Amino acid sequence: MESSGAVAAKFCLKITRRDVSSNSLTLPNAFYSKYSNRLVGHVELNLRSGYVLPLRLDYNTGVLNGFLVFFMELELKGGEFMLFEYFGRYNFNVYLLGTNGTEIDYPHTVHYMQRRLPRAGWRFVKLQTEFDSNLDEITPTPAFLERCAVLLPDRITYIISNGKKFHGSYCHNAERFTGLRSLCDIVGVDDLSAFHMMLYEYHWQSVIKISVFDKDLNEIVFSGTPLSKDANSHCPSIGSYFAITISPKHMNEDCYTVDIPNEFSDLVNIHWKLQTHKRDDYHCRTIEDGWQAFRDGMKVDEGDLCIFECPMDTFDQFSVRVMKHPDIDF
Repeated sequence: MESSGAVAAKFCLKITRRDVSSNSLTLPNAFYSKYSNRLVGHVELNLRSGYVLPLRLDYNTGVLNGFLVFFMELELKGGEFMLFEYFGRYNFNVYLLGTNGTEIDYPHTVHYMQRRLPRAGWRFVKLQTEFDSNLDEITPTPAFLERCAVLLPDRITYIISNGKKFHGSYCHNAERFTGLRSLCDIVGVDDLSAFHMMLYEYHWQSVIKISVFDKDLNEIVFSGTPLSKDANSHCPSIGSYFAITISPKHMNEDCYTVDIPNEFSDLVNIHWKLQTHKRDDYHCRTIEDGWQAFRDGMKVDEGDLCIFECPMDTFDQFSVRVMKHPDIDF
């Protein structure tokens, strides 16, 4: 349960006896009108004890659903205060204050889904015999749904072995993943029956990783990168980029990190927060681990311009261009 150092938006909710027997809480109008465009459909509440509560947000009403187990496991009776801190995206830090106005001693427990869905994720497979030639959707196994259905958001992002992403959805009523026709279009097959086996990995939030296996059960690693043309000749759009001009210090044998230029700091803070490292003094973001191998492999020289481009919605995969005599208009 960590903060970014930024000022958090805070609000309090007083829990009533009626609340603790329900499954939902409504976000305050003032907060929701200001931050609704930043929230996503799946959010998490984090207690200082390590308890993590996954919730689903109804965009139309500003209602968070999924509280009933939380109220039961924390043994709330009504009259308590919940203090929410919001730093952006999908995470809230939450503190519980008892009827005496003092923060409670949190029980040593975790949400039951934390025990059932480890951070390493949960997986299920589908075999070729289960695929329909017209299929755009699949039904997960009953055991997977029992463990994970409550956590799945409506909007799903699929990732395949070459890093390409495409979007689909999960229908809670029909209990099906949809949007898989896009996978066929990307890799150039008629339908999912071209694959002997498909492994689906759900780790957290809205991401499903898909691995495809041949008849010998060896993984098929699709060619290309997130910025490559699809089999249907569609070219992914470039989402963002940053550039580094090679200076003498970058060529030194003791150069292990490279600062990302200040003019791109806003992009880094938003998009690459988890994919880049901060130096120990926390003043600058840098590229680490592998710079020398990259520099030598690309045979860059002083004065060259390295342009790092990433496709839309894939901010941890980069296509790199090296311009020997940079003449580019940013």
